[in-house]
Amino acid sequence: MITLNNGQRPMSARHQIDVLADAFFDFEPLNINLLAEKGNSRVRSPDAFKKADFVKGYVAYLSNSVSIDNQKIIEEKMDELIASRIIDSDIPTSKIEFSDVVELINKISKDTKLRDWIRVQNNFIGFCVGIRKSIVSIQVEDINQIAGAIENFERAFASINVSKVNIGKIRRESVSRFIGEFPQVKGLDEYSLLDKISDWI
Repeated sequence: MITLNNGQRPMSARHQIDVLADAFFDFEPLNINLLAEKGNSRVRSPDAFKKADFVKGYVAYLSNSVSIDNQKIIEEKMDELIASRIIDSDIPTSKIEFSDVVELINKISKDTKLRDWIRVQNNFIGFCVGIRKSIVSIQVEDINQIAGAIENFERAFASINVSKVNIGKIRRESVSRFIGEFPQVKGLDEYSLLDKISDWI
């Protein structure tokens, strides 16, 4: 329980979820450079990730959903929905730990283009959801092959008419599907992949 001073706003349920996720998962032992919200800028740490993005990715991973901050839903109900999804996602029986996901991110981040791509928050959230289905396959992929597949995805995604969709939502969903189905879609050409993306959205 936190005692609030007069006029002090209570912590939102969403903020509480983020704080709990941050406290629940120990990022310290991982060999990855994380910046706190008030830390140095990315200009001074070009290889660093925002810790806040990792917390969002962790919540997305736990809930198995990219919709973790839908502004169309009342915040209280959104938090209840996330909690329900976390319970339904059956994490305790999963053989994959989030630390495995972070280790994979650390591995592919050795490629500068992949690191820049995954540092984009929407890509990161989509990746953390999709990887639950494909981590075993992607762990053994050559980094250059992963980079080539991501470049192909980006070329295809660039053909989406941004005026017709919520681009952030669509990016999260498309990245999640692309990563989740990586073994099946990694070899598709740009136009076949564009056709897939149009089906996903």
